[in-house]
Amino acid sequence: MNKKWIYQVLSGLLVLLGMAACSEGTNGIDTPVEDKDSRLESITLHIGAAETATTRAYGGDENARKGEFMNTLRVFIVDDAGMIEKVITATDSASFKSSLEAGAGCVTNYTTTVDLLPGVKTIYAFSNMDNVYKVDEMTETFDSELGDLKEGDTWPDMSDYVMADPAGKIDLEENFIPMSVQQRVDLTVNNQQVSVALVRLVGRVDVVVNNQQGEVSVSKLTLSDFADRVFLFEQAGETKTVPEETINSSYERTFDGGLVIPNSTTTPFELDTFYVNETFGREEAFNVSLELDNDITLSGNTQSWNIERNHILPLRLNLSDLDIVLTITAQIAPIGGYPVTVYTGGESLTDNYQITLPEGCTFTISGKLQSSGGGMQDIASWSWWVGNDNTATSNDVIVLNGIVSNTGDDISGHVTALPGQTATLNFQVYQPNAKNGTLTITTEALQDWNDYTIARAMDWLATPLWYEPVRLTAE
Repeated sequence: MNKKWIYQVLSGLLVLLGMAACSEGTNGIDTPVEDKDSRLESITLHIGAAETATTRAYGGDENARKGEFMNTLRVFIVDDAGMIEKVITATDSASFKSSLEAGAGCVTNYTTTVDLLPGVKTIYAFSNMDNVYKVDEMTETFDSELGDLKEGDTWPDMSDYVMADPAGKIDLEENFIPMSVQQRVDLTVNNQQVSVALVRLVGRVDVVVNNQQGEVSVSKLTLSDFADRVFLFEQAGETKTVPEETINSSYERTFDGGLVIPNSTTTPFELDTFYVNETFGREEAFNVSLELDNDITLSGNTQSWNIERNHILPLRLNLSDLDIVLTITAQIAPIGGYPVTVYTGGESLTDNYQITLPEGCTFTISGKLQSSGGGMQDIASWSWWVGNDNTATSNDVIVLNGIVSNTGDDISGHVTALPGQTATLNFQVYQPNAKNGTLTITTEALQDWNDYTIARAMDWLATPLWYEPVRLTAE
C-alpha cells in the first residue's frame, strides 16, 4: 500500500475529528462545544446567617432574635474568569416563600442544588438589600442593581462599595438586617456540599439597667457616635477604618409618658435593643445618656471604642448609690528588660465583668468604692478567690499570690502563657460597705501594647455571659 495515500487518509480523519469537536461561534471563530458530561451534578449550597447552616439553636444562634435573618436572598456564582455562571434568586423559590411565611418574617436557612462546571468559583450572596443604597447612588436600591445582573455577564468589582446608613432603617418588620458574603470554593466532584455564612453589616447593642437607687422613670435614651455608612463586604486591617467625619450617627429613643424602672438588686432591667453600623477608627468611647422624668440627665462613656459587624455590644447602665471601681494593671517582661505595662483599667467593674489580658502576664488589682456623688472610699476589707471554692487561689489558667482574705491589700497574680484560656475570680467586699461580684479573665496572644483594650463587643454567636458596665453620673 502506498505510504503517501495512507498519510492523506489519516490527515483527513484528523480534520473531520477537529470539525466534530468545534462549532462556529457568532463571531466566525471556531469555539469548543461544551461537553455536558463534564458538568458537576447536584452541588448543594447551604446558606444561613452567621454560620447558622451548621449550628442548632434558633436559626443556629442563641443570641439571635426573630427577624434577624433572611427576608430576601440573591446568590451569584462567578467563575475564575469573572463571568457570572449562575444566578439564584432564592426569594422567588417555593421553599423560600414557604419558610418565610412560617418563620416570623425571616428565613434562617436556605438550601438548593445546582449543576456547574468544575473549577474555582466565588460565591456572592446578599440578603435584605431591598432598602439599602450606596452612598453615591441614592436613586436606586442596591437590590435593584443586583437584579440587573444576568448569567453570562462580567461580575462588577464591588470591593469598594459603601452603603449609606443601613442600620438606621432596620425595624425587623418591613426592613430587615442587610447581609453579604463573598466566598471562594473549589468544586471538584459531584454531590459536593458548600456552606455559605452571610455576615450582617451591622452590630447590635443590648442595653440593660442595673437600678439600685429606688424606682426611676426614664424619658429618653441616647447613644453616640456611630458611623453613618458601612462597607458592603467585611474589610481587613486598616481598611476597616471609616473617615472621622462619617462617625456622626446617634441612636435616640424616647419613652412616651416615661418608662418606670423598678429598684432591683438582682435582676437587670432590659431597656432597649438597637442596631448600629459597623464602626471603626474612633479615638474615643461611645457616649450614653439617660434623661429621667425629674429633669435629671445621667451620662457616661462605654469602655469599647469600636463595634464590628455581626457583633453584639451588651451594655449595663448602673444606677447605684455605691459602686466598686477596680483598677487592673497587667505587665509583660521582655527577655533582658524591665516589665512593661500593657493594660490599665478601668471604671466601675461591678457585678459580672470580663477583660482580656495578654498570655503569661502578671497583674495587680486595686479597688475603691465610689458614691453616686463621685466621692471615693478605700476598700478596707475584701476577699478574692478562684472559681467557686472560696479557699482556692489557683487553677490551670490563673494563680493568685497567696490567700487574699479579709484584708484591704491589692491583689496580684499571673496568668497562663497560653492564649484563649478563661478563668473567673470571685470577690466579696466587707468594709466599708458590703458588695460582691466576679471578674472573668481571658488570655490572648501577645500583641503591640497599644492594641490592648479594656473591653470588646462579642460575636453574634458568642455566649452572652457579661455586660460592659457604664456608670452614669448627673450632668
